[in-house]
Amino acid sequence: MTRSNIAEARPERALSMYDIRLHVLSSGDTFDLAKRRPAVVPDVTVSHAIEAQAAE
Repeated sequence: MTRSNIAEARPERALSMYDIRLHVLSSGDTFDLAKRRPAVVPDVTVSHAIEAQAAE
């Protein structure tokens, strides 16, 4: 992110962020903090099994 107004933010003011990278991770996905990126995506069948188990 190159800029944001978070320091000046007030509840009534919209938040601004520029040049942001966003990762949306689903159940079973992991994030590598050292590399600052999502880890290898798990096998789709494993991911679906984790989601199904969480829904129970």
